[in-house]
Amino acid sequence: MRKKLINTFFIALLIVFLGACGKQNKIELRYANGQIGVLTNSKQITIDGIDYDTYKTVDSKLVLSFESFNMKDNFANYLIINEEHHQQIKPEKGTQNEYVKTEIELLNLNIVDGNLKVSFHVGENKDGIKDTFWLKNVVIKLDSKTIKADQDLVFDYQRVVRIGSKDLKSHLRTDYVEVETFDFTIDSKALNKRGLILTNNDQTIIINDNKKEYQLNNPAFLDIQTNLDNDELLTKSRTVDILYYGDILTSHIYLNGVLIDNNLKLTNTAWASGINTIEIIALNKYGFVLNKTITFELSNDFLSYEELDFKAYNLGLEVAKGLKKGLEIEEVKDYRSKFSDVSQIQFEVFDSANKNIIWTGKTLPNRTVYLQLYNYDVEKWETKSTMIYREGQITLGYNYEDDNQYLKAGIVNVRVLSENLFKERLTDTYIYHITDVQYISRNGTIEAIKSTAFEAFAEMQNHIKDVFNQDMLKYILMTGDFVQSTVKTGDIEWPIVMDHLITPLLDYEIPLGTVSGNHDIGALSENTSEGIDTLDDDLIYDLYEQYLGDHVFSDKPYFIESFENNRSHYDLLTINGHEFLFLYLGWGSSIKGIHVSEKDINFGKSVLERYPDKTVVIALHEYMGNRENKTLTGMFVYQKLVKPYSNVKFVISGHINGTSAIIDYLDDNGDGLVDRKVLQLLTNFQEEALDNLGATFIRRIGLDFTNNRLSFDLYSPVANDYQIFVGSHGNIVRKYTDFEYDFDLSNYDYGLITSGLGIID
Repeated sequence: MRKKLINTFFIALLIVFLGACGKQNKIELRYANGQIGVLTNSKQITIDGIDYDTYKTVDSKLVLSFESFNMKDNFANYLIINEEHHQQIKPEKGTQNEYVKTEIELLNLNIVDGNLKVSFHVGENKDGIKDTFWLKNVVIKLDSKTIKADQDLVFDYQRVVRIGSKDLKSHLRTDYVEVETFDFTIDSKALNKRGLILTNNDQTIIINDNKKEYQLNNPAFLDIQTNLDNDELLTKSRTVDILYYGDILTSHIYLNGVLIDNNLKLTNTAWASGINTIEIIALNKYGFVLNKTITFELSNDFLSYEELDFKAYNLGLEVAKGLKKGLEIEEVKDYRSKFSDVSQIQFEVFDSANKNIIWTGKTLPNRTVYLQLYNYDVEKWETKSTMIYREGQITLGYNYEDDNQYLKAGIVNVRVLSENLFKERLTDTYIYHITDVQYISRNGTIEAIKSTAFEAFAEMQNHIKDVFNQDMLKYILMTGDFVQSTVKTGDIEWPIVMDHLITPLLDYEIPLGTVSGNHDIGALSENTSEGIDTLDDDLIYDLYEQYLGDHVFSDKPYFIESFENNRSHYDLLTINGHEFLFLYLGWGSSIKGIHVSEKDINFGKSVLERYPDKTVVIALHEYMGNRENKTLTGMFVYQKLVKPYSNVKFVISGHINGTSAIIDYLDDNGDGLVDRKVLQLLTNFQEEALDNLGATFIRRIGLDFTNNRLSFDLYSPVANDYQIFVGSHGNIVRKYTDFEYDFDLSNYDYGLITSGLGIID
């Protein structure tokens, strides 16, 4: 019996001992989305000699889930967690016009004593414009449990939060905030650990807990090392070696803004002498990002200008992904490659004892020039030398000795490209496009809502005057449908749009051009049974001519010639030395289903033939569809005017709700190469927004003469917003709401000049 009691006693002691062992502290690291922390059972730990109090937290996976409507990924929208940690957010997919569910794993140690605070902040794009979007169903998930925000517990419906600039105007943009905070309270029963978020991400983290030291290896550690020193002058050849430390998910290396591969060989007999910059960006699987920038100089003392045997080729405006032969160039010296978003020249270099490929030439200010060799092993072009152009002659070079992947049948394929990688918009001035304001004109005839219509026109008018006063607006294109009905209420609607919008702008001496839409001249079923397909003889141009005929524009210096009392016409305008011709083709029909008459086409031909050297913008009511397509009318005008005449560079239209574009690449001289690009753009939002105020969204065309670039965006003075919500074709609208287009505004007529390859005469 005594022996049995003793055994029972020792078993009890063993259980107590094992239980005590089970309660021993265990220090663990946790990491997620660029944060790192430590989990413990202790109330206090010591790191680097400093004592820290821990807090109650969870040892569970923490996920933030939300649904966003029209959040854009080119805006730097972001979260601030617990008023400390800044984290950029992007929607899970870039879909427009529908709620997109996004889930982001957060570091669980952000739960502090059962509380978590998450603030959504509106972000800006690269031009300083704020995003506009909606949020709903913002929750957190702890393992399988979903927790609503404290603010949403009082609602029995799904609350929608509107995020946008505080300066949005209330008629179209109501209850928008720049910041919305969500507080989450976690049940104390779930707080099964203590913890602390760390402020550093060292490779080894040393923690003292209850007089015991823990050396923890940190898998989230991230570092970049290279054999280049900042501000180093290189006189000897070197292979750039970039080493990554950590569990790397993605990495990118940019030489003067151009993506390159690691282990780039720099040879002092053939390189881009001058100041160069390498930027290295690495992301690890735990969400930590490291960016390292090194500026260095390459000496020009040892460049070896030796003779090369080669052929040179013009490839036109299209840049091929693979190998493509163009037209052989007889004289390379001072050869000018045509201006394009990417200008280029290609060489076949015949292998010889001289392995140094040195290109000399120049491009346009702020452009980046880069030399590429074709790698036969992986069948792609690889960048070997780059330079951001400022002035004078520059050199690019590469020595391909021992690089057999670039050599095939005794030939090395080389190309030099020039591209503007400058990201900021330096807008000198604007051209505006306004169209399809007929619903606002019609609403001006309805007593209950006419004040809203008049205020909308007034805000458009005042904004335009303000921009014009700042010398930031040179011209306005207006592409028709000024009124909803010419037949029934034209006598009332025409005075409204004239008195409240057009006449004040003309009186203010703001250059503008107009053209008719189908509503303006009776191409409607209220006039004839043919409706929109009404032929010329049954169209009613009387009121259009009365209000926008020749007599309105005849004293304007830019108004050059009209056809049939401003049915069609053209304007000439020089902006900062660039000569534009705006050709307007009125609504008409001599062929059923085609809404530009043959007589207007013939007028257009006569104008285009007289001005072969102007930049022609064709403006008409109907041309583009809203699905990146041309309408039947658009195809007709394209075949008759756009394709045959090399001076046509742009087509601007309205009529169909939405925005979309096509860029056509044309071979004007039949040599098989692209000589010209034509941008054809639809903008019209008449059917969008409250009270039919979508037409207040003006298409802005920014002209940047420094970078020879056009920027296209939208702006509504009524909403004071650059973002629009649409009912259909949202992804196409998103694509063409805000974009850029390289164009030779400064009349250089080249994008790249080659002085020579090898020896320079």
